[in-house]
Amino acid sequence: YEGLSDSFDKDYAIELTKNAGVASIPVSSFYDSKKDQKLLRFCFAKNDTTLKQAADKLSIYFGV
Repeated sequence: YEGLSDSFDKDYAIELTKNAGVASIPVSSFYDSKKDQKLLRFCFAKNDTTLKQAADKLSIYFGV
């Protein structure tokens, strides 16, 4: 998401959850250093309906 926001990954994950309704995990939470790599992790082990709903929500949020 580097081209979308300057926010720290934890803050951006919270923003997406609150504003777009799609949860993600900040990649920095997997490392002791907590280095912000501007990456979020999404779970795709969901049924097709859930994935489509998430894609629709993100499309609306990002205006695409």
